[in-house]
Parts: sequence; structure tokens; C-alpha cells
Amino acid sequence: MGLPGDTTYGITNKTYYNDRALSTYYALVMAAVVFLFLIACDAIIQSSIIEIVTTTLLNFALFFYSIVQWYQAKHITSSQDTDVQQLVDYFLMVSNRPEFRLHSWQAAEVAVIIFMGCACAAWCYLTYRLYYVFGWSQFKELGADVGMRAQLKIYHIYMMLLKVDVFFSLGFSIQYIFLVTRGPFATPTGHATTVHAGVAIPLNTALLLLGYLAVSREHNWLLVTFLVSLAACMGYMISKLVDIAQHAGTDTESPDGVSKYTGAEFSLTFFEVITLLLIATTFAVAVLNFRNFGKGLLGEIRDNRKGPS
Repeated sequence: MGLPGDTTYGITNKTYYNDRALSTYYALVMAAVVFLFLIACDAIIQSSIIEIVTTTLLNFALFFYSIVQWYQAKHITSSQDTDVQQLVDYFLMVSNRPEFRLHSWQAAEVAVIIFMGCACAAWCYLTYRLYYVFGWSQFKELGADVGMRAQLKIYHIYMMLLKVDVFFSLGFSIQYIFLVTRGPFATPTGHATTVHAGVAIPLNTALLLLGYLAVSREHNWLLVTFLVSLAACMGYMISKLVDIAQHAGTDTESPDGVSKYTGAEFSLTFFEVITLLLIATTFAVAVLNFRNFGKGLLGEIRDNRKGPS
């Protein structure tokens, strides 16, 4: 397929960026399945009800994303230039090969949606069963002290949120780098890609590490810094949502009919909304953990790690 700006054989910029967007979506789905598998394994090893429930929610998120992916792919391919299909038909006729239709893998995408729907139902049942299996392990860890049990639950929920934040924040950043900063309106020098890849991703990773250290060590100033940074992140995500809403659709000033977010509107919006909700939830749970500082939680966690004496 041609390079951006190459209209040889009728292949336009819009076709190029749409095709690249589809490849990014499929890579994200595969990465999500691997992440889900790792979280499920950790939940079994740790006998963690919180992680089991989280995997159930992630299954539903992946199910809805598979629908978004199918809709986005359908939207992209329905708007592809007919010249591309004519070019494919010509080469197939010359080479005497069977007919091939663009995006012939739609049936596979529907199968993925059905499979994920069945997986959600099955995992709900497993969650229900494992809740009772892991109940005794959780009771032994949390103990009979109602106040301490509540603190430990909030602590574990917070740590689980940080793990999920890592995936969704990286998923958004990767899409933004490949589909926007290197997209139709990318600068020739590529400074936006360099800044986002070299600054935003490491800074985001460092921020989540800061959140982990702040709560695991009950460090007041670290947690205050983390909360302020989360508030800034929420403002950033909201600004990106507004930017997508303003630039979504076709840019009439572009001869190829492309916009800043060509091929990326639906997926980026999905990831931004989920990430924004996760950041807000992480902020709220971090505040709850802040209120529990100095109440003996660290000592209880250390005792649980040592095991019975």
C-alpha cells in the first residue's frame, strides 16, 4: 500500500491511515487478552476476590471494546475508496486468483464478539463460585477486626486500580502516538511523537509508581503529590475528549477528506472515557487510603506477609 500522500492506483491518505488504525486495534485486543490472562493468574495465585471481580469487569470492558472495534472497522471500510477494491479486483483477475473482498474478516470480528459475550457469562459464574472458595483465605488475611478489614479492602482495591490504570493509560498513549502524533496532521519533524513517547509515557509510569509508594509506605507528601498529579491528568484527558469532539469527522479543508483523528475517533474515545473513570476512581480510593494512614494498616500488612508465627 502506498505511503502517506501517495495516490498511486487511487490509494489515498485516508485509506492509508484507516488501514493503520485497524492494525492498531487488533494489536490492542491481543494485548488486552494477555493482560486479562495475567490478572486472572495473579487472582488465582493470591486467592484474591477483588482481582477476580476486576477480571470480570475487564471481561465486560473487552466485550464492549470488541463491539467498538467491529463498528469502527465497519465504519472505516465502508468509507474506503472504491478505487482500492477495483485495484484489488484487477490484480486478482490478471493473476487468475479467487475473488477477494476488502475487510473479509468481518465474520471473524463478529465471532470475537460472540466469544467475548460467552466468556463474560462464564466468568460471572466462575466469580460466583470462587467467591466462596476464596472466602476463607480472605477471612484469614483480613481477620475479625471489622475496622482493619475495611482498611485492607480499600488498600487492595487501590493496588488493583493501579494495575488496571497501567494498561489503559498505556493503551491510550500507544494509540495516540501511532494514530494521531504520526497521523494525517503530524509535523514533519515528528516532535509531537518524540514528546509523547519520551515524556508522557515515562511520566505516566512514574506517576503510578509514585502512587504505589505513597500508599504502601504511608507517605503523606508523596500521596498529596500523587493526588495533585491525578487531578492534572483528569484535566488533560478531558481536554483530549473535547479535542476529539471538535475534530471528529471529515476535515473539509483537507483534499483527502481526512481529519486529525481519522480512523481513531471511536477507539480513542472509548479508551479515554475508561481511563478518565479509572483516574477519578483511583483519586477517590487514594483519598480513602489517606484517611487510614497511621491506623496500623502497615503493621497488619507486614504481619500478613510474614504469615503465622
